[in-house]
Amino acid sequence: MFAVGAAVCAGLLVEGFCRVAEPMFDVLRGPFELEDVPEPAGLPPNTEVEHLEARTTTNAGGYQGAYHPPTRTEDTLRVAVLGDSFTFGWGVEGDEAWPALLERRLDGAFGDGGDAEVLNFGVPGYNTWLALQTWRGRAREYAPDVVLLGYYTNDVEIDRRVPNVHRLCPLDGPAGARRWTRLTELSALARVIDDLRNVRRFGSSQPTMEGPGALAEDHHGFACSMLWAEELASEVEAAGARFAVVQLPHMQDLSDPEDPERAGQERLAAALGRREIRSFSLYPGLAGLDPEHVNNVHQHPNAAGHQAIAAVVWTEAAAWLLEGAPSGQGQPDPGR
Repeated sequence: MFAVGAAVCAGLLVEGFCRVAEPMFDVLRGPFELEDVPEPAGLPPNTEVEHLEARTTTNAGGYQGAYHPPTRTEDTLRVAVLGDSFTFGWGVEGDEAWPALLERRLDGAFGDGGDAEVLNFGVPGYNTWLALQTWRGRAREYAPDVVLLGYYTNDVEIDRRVPNVHRLCPLDGPAGARRWTRLTELSALARVIDDLRNVRRFGSSQPTMEGPGALAEDHHGFACSMLWAEELASEVEAAGARFAVVQLPHMQDLSDPEDPERAGQERLAAALGRREIRSFSLYPGLAGLDPEHVNNVHQHPNAAGHQAIAAVVWTEAAAWLLEGAPSGQGQPDPGR
């Protein structure tokens, strides 16, 4: 009895130490920030978000930019964009993020023949499951003509800023993984062990998504992500809209011809293609850029980076976007 009591006390002391240590050391990722998803998913309306030197205030609909009511005129092309911080525009003003820049290009193509509305529903830290919930709870009511999903590599990971993928995904994962990740939700000691194990394997507490295992079908998080992308595509198309994935690569090694993400992006495109989901890969168009010129201190695209992304999105997707332009918009010119 004494030995058991001593072991329990020691365990509680170690757990308490880990809870104190988590916020003190940058190498430790800390607890899950979202155990329960707010209803509806997405940013609350009229809420200010501080990110680096920028401040963004969501509109009455809970998204960036000018507010557009769910009802709209017939001569308007409405595009809803889902995604994470690369879509939201972490560290840049709302009108500098690539969805806002895409809206300007669409407006320029239409001239006086109609209007374009690009609604940026991106939320920092979100993954594919949360993008699906954002569609269901917010974006769907705006009846968009087109839905774009900005897909970033870490959407496949167990990121503690979002709910536990292993708890949410109906697919069978590696043996014991569901129980272990559930334990990391509850125990700081388990999270510290997980972080230190990743540091030993990858040099960082956040597992790297590079190399041959990145964006591969046998990765459980990726399989779950593709399942939710299929659900999202199906629901968008059932609502009468068109759907596509915009593949957003990391911006650190764009000038490196040996960047391992190239192969990962090719695997992502192939996985989406097998599911008959249209995708636009930006890596080839962004390769060769100097990371110092297109990144901010958080390794997210800066204003120049978003301009580069918008330019490649326009080059790759303009013709497809304009295919669905309402008839009242005349003859859009994607070259403008």
